[in-house]
Amino acid sequence: MFKDTDEQWRQLRPFLATHRSPTAKTVYLYHSDKQTLVNMLMAEGFDKSFIENKGTFEMISVSDSYILNKRFDVDRMLQFWKLIISRCQNSGIKRLLLMGEMEWFTTGLPGCDDLIQYEEKLDKFVQEYPWVTIVCQYFLPKFPATMIFDNLCIHHYVSMSDRLVDGLGYQNHPC
Repeated sequence: MFKDTDEQWRQLRPFLATHRSPTAKTVYLYHSDKQTLVNMLMAEGFDKSFIENKGTFEMISVSDSYILNKRFDVDRMLQFWKLIISRCQNSGIKRLLLMGEMEWFTTGLPGCDDLIQYEEKLDKFVQEYPWVTIVCQYFLPKFPATMIFDNLCIHHYVSMSDRLVDGLGYQNHPC
């Protein structure tokens, strides 16, 4: 969860830095313009060879993932992640970072109302893969407070400002 682009990159930098090795991979689902993302990564010190190496870093638009065919589907999205995880396992990847910009939710496309259900299922799903880290990026000004609160209740960990904190889901808190 972030308030501006500077805060977003302060939070993402440590995750990206620890996934820069031949046995690690990052899959980044972007809502913004791809070239803007490339420029931001380069400004953060990631060289073009890292950015263009699909073996260690892959960028996929939200229209080819979250909102394929202009619709969000929870089960399809979980299958999408399962396929990526399986491919990575088969290619010898030992650490996988899955990152997604969540502004696609604000499009109001069919299925977007299922975001909390998706987050809940995704949190349980990823527990089967301790070598996988998922970072869902919420630009706070675009999301209703109730959505943010629901996310805090679901997740075990939440990145806030400059640190990773226990989410309310960590305590199985009945929000």
